[in-house]
Amino acid sequence: MEERRVRSFTEVLTPACKIAIDGGAGYGGTAREMLDAGAAHVHAFEPFEGNHKFFETDDRITLHKAALGAHNGRGSFKVPQTVKEGTVGWEDKVGYSSAGALESDTIKTWNPFDKRRSHVEVVRADDVVDHADFIKLDLQGGEPDALAGMPRLLAGASVLWVELIAKTEVVPIIRAAGFQTYTTALLLNADHTVDGVEVIDEIPSSAGVPYLVAWKAEPWVDFEAEFAAMKGRGLIQTDILALRG
Repeated sequence: MEERRVRSFTEVLTPACKIAIDGGAGYGGTAREMLDAGAAHVHAFEPFEGNHKFFETDDRITLHKAALGAHNGRGSFKVPQTVKEGTVGWEDKVGYSSAGALESDTIKTWNPFDKRRSHVEVVRADDVVDHADFIKLDLQGGEPDALAGMPRLLAGASVLWVELIAKTEVVPIIRAAGFQTYTTALLLNADHTVDGVEVIDEIPSSAGVPYLVAWKAEPWVDFEAEFAAMKGRGLIQTDILALRG
């Protein structure tokens, strides 16, 4: 993995990135960042009903109340936690969640009596959006399935920003689509034991505990092995920046 010290997608977007996809849009803050960075329109995908009330109306944002996946249909969406009263930095987002994800065996595991789960619409991005210059995915592990549902959009996009929590197979998928990949900042638990990192910031999380933002001090040698080792020592996630060719 090549190194680029890029912390936010706003640092690499150009005026040519007019149409954007925000997969896992949460409360809409990232979609607004895309507009501020020069996007003319954002297709925001957010399946969790509890997040929709925080979305601000904007003609330049189309909110799709659906999850991104490899196939169209219905799926079981699990939300393990939501923002509680008094969560530092998230006081105005009580009930919000950034931790929801589609379950792998969606239809069979859905239980209408389990309040942590809901039955949501699942769509292929290729069947909903005509074109996208920039694609951002933050799907709590659902990124490979979402990418499988957008081969046409991937072929036309120039910049990707894809969260990586555990499934490193997103990297060869992105590269096979013609992108050069770069790692960005690391997000760590405050009590991590990861060696060889340079902590640059501390941020409040929606889970009510502080997270650390850090750079990896040395280039990756064996990305998959090193990533797995860091996950066992307190690494939460990183994001993959991908640029066309």
